[in-house]
Amino acid sequence: MTNFQDKPNIRIMFDSLAPTYDKINKILSLGLHLTWNHSFVSLLGRSDHLLDLCAGTGHVALSYIQKYPQASATLVDFSTKMLENVQECHPLAPFSYVISDVTSMPLPNDTFHLASMAYGLRNLSSPLEALKEVHRVLKPKGRLGILELTRPATYNPVHLLHKLYLNLVVPSVGRFYSGNSYAYSYLKESIRNLPCDTSLERVFHKSGLHIIRKRKLLFGTATIWILEK
Repeated sequence: MTNFQDKPNIRIMFDSLAPTYDKINKILSLGLHLTWNHSFVSLLGRSDHLLDLCAGTGHVALSYIQKYPQASATLVDFSTKMLENVQECHPLAPFSYVISDVTSMPLPNDTFHLASMAYGLRNLSSPLEALKEVHRVLKPKGRLGILELTRPATYNPVHLLHKLYLNLVVPSVGRFYSGNSYAYSYLKESIRNLPCDTSLERVFHKSGLHIIRKRKLLFGTATIWILEK
């Protein structure tokens, strides 16, 4: 399996969302994504440098350097507008920027001890190829942390509430604040179409990355995996 689903031109979509992306996501998640980011950073552990993939507006990298002030980060994203947002809002942050798709990064082999990918896995058109590329740039025993929005299991008591939330709240709030209901309908569909854990973890294994830790957050509405090369 190399494609989770057919993707729209999400580069254009994310460029259009960049000015309001943080505000909308705070509202949509009731601020929980900030708590999840902190949990994610804690599980990533200490490193001098973080490779932040699908970096968006840089919240994970910012949380990381707040926890580890001596660290720096390389932010990779295919959305120019998202990375420009980080540069404008945080001009003094110890960041370098790479505008690139994760499937083909202009980075050398065996370079990074630690990489992160938050809320980006479900947007990859070729997840296996992207993870193989991450494997290429990680040093031996290097680690990749993945934080992703996921679906609670059908037997989970919050499954129905989560489904209603995705179907009704997410597109409505996105339309109200961004004027782009399609983008947040896409968010709903991207979560709904994300394969189950078993299928995802098979892709991880095929890429050469092996799970060393896994944590479910808020009844399975988000999941953290720590993978090792």
